[in-house]
Amino acid sequence: MISITHHHRSNDFHLYRQLVCIYREHQPANILHFTIKPNIFGTFAAAQADIPSIVTITDLGTTWLNGLLLRTITKMLYRIEG
Repeated sequence: MISITHHHRSNDFHLYRQLVCIYREHQPANILHFTIKPNIFGTFAAAQADIPSIVTITDLGTTWLNGLLLRTITKMLYRIEG
Protein backbone atom coordinates (compact mmCIF):
# COMPACT_ATOMS: atom_id res chain seq x y z
CA MET A 1 0.00 0.00 0.00
CA ILE A 2 1.20 3.51 -0.80
CA SER A 3 1.02 6.14 1.89
CA ILE A 4 0.57 9.71 0.70
CA THR A 5 0.95 11.22 4.16
CA HIS A 6 4.76 11.04 4.41
CA HIS A 7 6.47 14.31 5.23
CA HIS A 8 10.08 13.26 4.59
CA ARG A 9 11.52 14.17 1.20
CA SER A 10 13.15 10.74 0.77
CA ASN A 11 9.70 9.19 1.13
CA ASP A 12 8.38 11.53 -1.57
CA PHE A 13 10.91 10.10 -4.03
CA HIS A 14 9.93 6.58 -2.94
CA LEU A 15 6.26 7.44 -3.60
CA TYR A 16 7.18 8.71 -7.06
CA ARG A 17 9.09 5.50 -7.90
CA GLN A 18 6.22 3.32 -6.62
CA LEU A 19 3.74 5.20 -8.77
CA VAL A 20 5.92 4.82 -11.88
CA CYS A 21 6.09 1.05 -11.30
CA ILE A 22 2.34 0.74 -10.72
CA TYR A 23 1.47 2.85 -13.75
CA ARG A 24 3.83 0.88 -16.00
CA GLU A 25 2.50 -2.45 -14.71
CA HIS A 26 -1.19 -1.64 -15.13
CA GLN A 27 -0.98 0.71 -18.16
CA PRO A 28 -4.28 2.53 -17.60
CA ALA A 29 -5.64 4.68 -20.44
CA ASN A 30 -5.68 7.77 -18.18
CA ILE A 31 -4.94 8.60 -14.59
CA LEU A 32 -6.99 11.01 -12.46
CA HIS A 33 -5.23 12.72 -9.55
CA PHE A 34 -7.23 14.79 -7.08
CA THR A 35 -5.15 15.73 -4.04
CA ILE A 36 -1.92 17.69 -3.87
CA LYS A 37 0.70 14.92 -3.48
CA PRO A 38 -0.76 12.63 -6.14
CA ASN A 39 -1.23 15.67 -8.38
CA ILE A 40 2.44 16.54 -8.18
CA PHE A 41 4.19 13.17 -7.88
CA GLY A 42 1.54 11.21 -9.78
CA THR A 43 1.60 13.55 -12.75
CA PHE A 44 5.39 13.31 -13.02
CA ALA A 45 5.17 9.52 -12.62
CA ALA A 46 2.45 9.26 -15.28
CA ALA A 47 4.59 11.28 -17.68
CA GLN A 48 7.52 8.96 -16.98
CA ALA A 49 5.27 5.98 -17.80
CA ASP A 50 3.87 7.70 -20.94
CA ILE A 51 0.31 7.76 -19.58
CA PRO A 52 -1.93 10.83 -19.84
CA SER A 53 -3.05 12.23 -16.50
CA ILE A 54 -5.77 14.58 -15.36
CA VAL A 55 -5.15 16.95 -12.47
CA THR A 56 -8.05 18.10 -10.31
CA ILE A 57 -7.33 20.73 -7.70
CA THR A 58 -9.57 20.37 -4.66
CA ASP A 59 -8.73 21.99 -1.32
CA LEU A 60 -5.45 23.91 -1.07
CA GLY A 61 -6.40 25.97 1.97
CA THR A 62 -3.48 24.98 4.19
CA THR A 63 -1.02 25.35 1.32
CA TRP A 64 -2.06 28.94 0.75
CA LEU A 65 -2.17 29.76 4.46
CA ASN A 66 1.16 28.16 5.49
CA GLY A 67 3.52 30.69 4.02
CA LEU A 68 5.00 32.14 0.90
CA LEU A 69 7.64 29.44 0.25
CA LEU A 70 5.17 26.53 0.23
CA ARG A 71 2.71 28.54 -1.86
CA THR A 72 5.43 29.49 -4.38
CA ILE A 73 6.69 25.92 -4.72
CA THR A 74 3.14 24.58 -5.14
CA LYS A 75 2.30 27.11 -7.84
CA MET A 76 5.54 26.31 -9.68
CA LEU A 77 4.89 22.56 -9.62
CA TYR A 78 1.31 22.97 -10.87
CA ARG A 79 2.58 25.14 -13.74
CA ILE A 80 5.24 22.57 -14.70
CA GLU A 81 2.83 19.65 -14.73
CA GLY A 82 -0.03 21.53 -16.37
